[in-house]
Amino acid sequence: MNCMQVVLPSLEELQLCWMNVDIKWLTLVSSFCVKKLKKLIIQGFDNLVFLFSSCVARGMVMLERLEIRECKRMREIIVTENAEENENLIFPQLNHLSIEDLHNLVAFYLGNCIVEFPSLEDLEVLNCPELKGFTVKYSESTSCIVDMQTLFNEQVAFPNLKRLTITHLKNLEIIWHNKLYANSFCRLISLKVENCEKLSTVFPCTDILGKVLKSLEVLSIYRCGSLEGIFEIAEFNVKQTHAVIDTKFKELNIEGLPRLKHVWNKDPQGTLTFHDLESVKVSCCGSLKNLFPASIGKNLLQLQKLHLYLCGVEEIVTMGEQEAGAIVSFEFPQVTSLKLEVLPTLQCFYPGKHTTMWKMLKKFYFSHFNLVKEADGRGQLDFPVRLPLFSTKKVQFVS
Repeated sequence: MNCMQVVLPSLEELQLCWMNVDIKWLTLVSSFCVKKLKKLIIQGFDNLVFLFSSCVARGMVMLERLEIRECKRMREIIVTENAEENENLIFPQLNHLSIEDLHNLVAFYLGNCIVEFPSLEDLEVLNCPELKGFTVKYSESTSCIVDMQTLFNEQVAFPNLKRLTITHLKNLEIIWHNKLYANSFCRLISLKVENCEKLSTVFPCTDILGKVLKSLEVLSIYRCGSLEGIFEIAEFNVKQTHAVIDTKFKELNIEGLPRLKHVWNKDPQGTLTFHDLESVKVSCCGSLKNLFPASIGKNLLQLQKLHLYLCGVEEIVTMGEQEAGAIVSFEFPQVTSLKLEVLPTLQCFYPGKHTTMWKMLKKFYFSHFNLVKEADGRGQLDFPVRLPLFSTKKVQFVS
């Protein structure tokens, strides 16, 4: 069939699966089909090196959903037609983008243009082990990739992105460049990172803290073998920003991070607040010695669940310089479930003088003695404690 005869001007949905076709055929067909196309799914094209050209991409103004899966040879999604082109690539209506099992993918776009996704809400980048970056600059003069240190840089715009999932990117070391496109990631609600073995930190000391943490509600990090820190705030200076960042952070899930040394590398001392935090679940983090800095631990008024399992934690809340020698009060008026299981090095809740109040606590799981206890009708617990985790003079369980 002559591909120049394929004309589908009203096509809105196109799904092509498990076909071995020539790349020119697919590109030319796309150029006749894209103007009203809203949904495009490509799966199992073993001979496909790229999906469409930059010219075709600019015509996809109505596209709302794009899924590309299991294309073994695909190196890039969009290929540039002119190394000198400088017109931005814009997908004005795209709200869902999923890239999965593309084992030779280097980048979504390999070129020098800015790629904009003004409406994108969901982005999934799953099992693309050779990915160098979402957008990567390419030098024709040297025939090599330029600046491939981070997954996202200033060359791509996600002003409305709400959910981001990243899994099985074996070469990923840094997620965010210290310079991002204006307003990118400022509405991100959920971030999930899984099986990225070289990733060293999630939020480095850059303006990404100010962008992402204003909106982020759920953070899930699983099985990243090299990860040593999550919130790197040592260089974050409230005097420079002239503002305190009140985060909307509600849920933290971390599991299988054997080298994790800290969640917060430094006490933010009010420059970042986590007043809305509701659930914290941490498991299989053998190098983690403590969980909360003092300024955060004292202000968890919305916390409902705190679960720790199989970690190297020695204390739940660490002592800050300002608290040394003082009696610190901790109140957890919303906590209903507290689980501290298989924590062989746990010594105390807080190393200094302190009091704690747990008004709503119903279930307390404590593994040093394989003990599972439920609070009685008055919200009180009665259990043996060998280590000074809780002292009866320091802790109150009130229903």
